[in-house]
Amino acid sequence: MEIKNFFTSVTEAETKRVNKSLAGKARDTLIRAKSVVLGKFSSREATNPGATGYDLSRIKKAILTDSYLAVAIRKFSQLITKAGYQIKSKNEEASKYIEDRIRIIEYRSKIPFYILVTSIAKDLYTYSNSYIIKTRDNETEKYGVKAEKIYSGGSISGLFLADPTQVSIQRDDKGSIDHYLINNEEYKPDDVIHLYIDKMNNADYGTSRIFSVLEDVTMLRKAEGLVMTILYRFAIPILHVKVGNVAEGQYATQKEIDDARDAMEDLPNDGFLVTNERTQIESITPSMQANQLITFLNYLEERVFTGLNASKSSMGRGGGQNSADNTEALMHDEVRAFQNVISAFLEKYLFTEMLLEGGFNPLTNRDDCVHLAFNEVSIDTKIKIEAHTIQKYQGNLISLPEARRDLGFDNDVDEKEMYAFKVTQASQLEVIDAQTKSAIEVANNAAKNQEKLQKEQAKTTSKSEDGLDDRKFNGKKASNKPNGYFSNIANPQNQNTDDLKTKESLNFIEANTDDNIDEYKKKFKDIDAIYNNLSNILTNSNDISAEEAEIMNFLKKHINEAAKEGIIAAQANNKTNNKMIDPVTESIEEYSSKKIHKIMSDIIETVKNNKDKIYIDSQISKNEYRLRFLCDYVIRKTYWFNYVMQCKADGVKTIEIQFEDSKHQNGRMTHFNIDTITIEDIPAYSPYCKCGIKPIMKG
Repeated sequence: MEIKNFFTSVTEAETKRVNKSLAGKARDTLIRAKSVVLGKFSSREATNPGATGYDLSRIKKAILTDSYLAVAIRKFSQLITKAGYQIKSKNEEASKYIEDRIRIIEYRSKIPFYILVTSIAKDLYTYSNSYIIKTRDNETEKYGVKAEKIYSGGSISGLFLADPTQVSIQRDDKGSIDHYLINNEEYKPDDVIHLYIDKMNNADYGTSRIFSVLEDVTMLRKAEGLVMTILYRFAIPILHVKVGNVAEGQYATQKEIDDARDAMEDLPNDGFLVTNERTQIESITPSMQANQLITFLNYLEERVFTGLNASKSSMGRGGGQNSADNTEALMHDEVRAFQNVISAFLEKYLFTEMLLEGGFNPLTNRDDCVHLAFNEVSIDTKIKIEAHTIQKYQGNLISLPEARRDLGFDNDVDEKEMYAFKVTQASQLEVIDAQTKSAIEVANNAAKNQEKLQKEQAKTTSKSEDGLDDRKFNGKKASNKPNGYFSNIANPQNQNTDDLKTKESLNFIEANTDDNIDEYKKKFKDIDAIYNNLSNILTNSNDISAEEAEIMNFLKKHINEAAKEGIIAAQANNKTNNKMIDPVTESIEEYSSKKIHKIMSDIIETVKNNKDKIYIDSQISKNEYRLRFLCDYVIRKTYWFNYVMQCKADGVKTIEIQFEDSKHQNGRMTHFNIDTITIEDIPAYSPYCKCGIKPIMKG
């Protein structure tokens, strides 16, 4: 790449000549003009006011030949549009109109709008100038949208980019832009959008940032060329061949010298020489200062990276993580600056014109303004911005439509489809329905039991031989297996409702819910751990049969332990030396297995079509009370059932049920003949039931 002197030296005589030529009417005209910089775009020798003083075609050639410039421009322009963009407006109709017009223009011009914006970003970063040519006709309305012409030639029908190196701005005598000269064709100012950045005062064009880097790139390339020359120069060592000695009679003859020279010249790269003691060969190549060369090259390379606002890591040259992070943050700041420039020009000079063509008036009605909003490039920053928007909505600073617009969503939304209504409120309504239904069921059961008790009392008035009232015995044959009563009462009421505390209150549980949960997690921590891990398995599979079997195995262990505790407690209370019975757990284990399978099946059915981790966690949490109730219920039932069986073996004939309160009694008998008592007559009557048993008569 050739280094040119693009700074024109001006002598004192030339300065006086220019000032003299500006006298009078011409000078007054230039003073009134917006731009008063001499030179011609792409040429410093012309006289068009407001033109640049350097050659943009040189930048174009440099990009084609230098990899650093090409990579930096490509990465930076891609970074500007990497996260995409959104078209927003307070007026949804206005934003939809712009989206429709852009789709039509994309179809007609065969250039996607995203590619157009990316190319604009590339031109701005490269030349600090970009030119959009607007084509016009009267055929837009045939595509189904309104488009009345604002300027002559019709409404906007296509958008195309011009090569900034082939554009010059031509002004009239008053200093106003007369036309744009693009590839030797004239375009009216209304048909061209000129985007620029870093434009100096009174200049027509932006000052290219790449231009200031060209000299650094040139020096780096020259330094690299010198290094290559040095490497080539010293890659093959310089050899000195000494023939003969200084001793008398051992001087070298001319023939010996010629023979040594010929041998060295004819020596192949991998050859060797055999000499006598009178010939010496040594290398006289000076040592290279390689470290100094590398240091200088690194310095020049860093100058180039600084000019390009890039880091070694972003250019694929390694570098430390801290340096890369800092440079990336600076790059993101510059990216936002370019995005703001692109948005400002397109909103003011493209969207505004299209909105006026469509019957909107963004000039006087702010709600009709349509904005091109680029999405945040940095993911961390994006998350923080979105969280801040949500916080502003929760703090009543903005409305829901405003928050949705800021987050990039449509203003219109069916609130009934949102989580608070579809899940939270629906769950609360289900709880209310379940509570009402359960209250009615409890009242009906109480009335039936009371009526049954009154009928039995009316039939039986005599006393039994052992002195106890016959009305307090149910007369049933003793059984160790559950009937329908056991299956219904053992199962917590309203298993398929949602609110945990409601279930506990409906089942006459007066203990604090938090205490119940803590007790469960301590006593059944093995079961709780397996159950809570179900969400991780259900995310990828619907097969939890192994976990179901594992939960049942642990529950069997707890049931067996409870049975032994009941047997030991009964024997200690009865104060007998009779042999302890074997634990009776078969019927309770069978019941528990069916209930656990039902819980697992319900969970699988609920989540089989939705593998979202949060949703699965919510379903696991909603059904946790069912497993907790079951564990507590069967353990208490097992304890007292085996307690009674041991009492029977010890000769106890009659037992008394010590109810926790009147709600638990609910029409039940207080005394039972141990030979006729059934498993349903024995506590517990519900989860967390604290009713007990007292043996009162031995045989």
